[in-house]
Amino acid sequence: MKKLTLAATAVALLTGALALPAMAQNVAIVNGKPVPMARLNALEDQIKAQAARSGRPVPPEVNKQLREEVIAREVFMQEAERKGLQSAPDFRAKMDLARQSILINELFADYQKAHPVTDAEAKAEYDRVIAKMAPAGGGKEYKVRHILVDKEDEAKSIIAQLKKGAKFEDLAKKSSKDPGSGAQGGDLGWSEPSAYVSEFGDAMKNL
Repeated sequence: MKKLTLAATAVALLTGALALPAMAQNVAIVNGKPVPMARLNALEDQIKAQAARSGRPVPPEVNKQLREEVIAREVFMQEAERKGLQSAPDFRAKMDLARQSILINELFADYQKAHPVTDAEAKAEYDRVIAKMAPAGGGKEYKVRHILVDKEDEAKSIIAQLKKGAKFEDLAKKSSKDPGSGAQGGDLGWSEPSAYVSEFGDAMKNL
């Protein structure tokens, strides 16, 4: 498969070199069929959008890789069409679903472009959701850690080790009977006292 891709790429580049005017609008020509530059531009925009969301820059070498990717896709697509796979019922069903998803995404993007959300509107919506989530008791949350043991003597031993400078996270991973929080150093995350038994919830508030 790799040899097929490399051979097709070489043919595409050679054919493109013999038709320089066409290359202004095409990435390459594969088996006499142009690969439009718009296809490469769309893929580049997609990669840039993903990089922007992650806060990472697009490496310079990616552009060259994208050109090769676009050409390789054309090679594989031509092979699939040669085999008549585009006529299979399963393929047509998947294409219909993909078309729906793309159109719906375009609809949402068009609406967002026409109705941009201001910072004030975003904050108002955030405050509304938080207020709705908060229970009648005020909704105060606590971030806590715990080490669950079976016996009081075990608890006293752990407390003594903590007073001597042992790390809470290490002791939780070693001694906690709670497999979920124990693996996280005893971390239970943010929660309301009412989420636990009254003894534990009261201890949270008193701390």
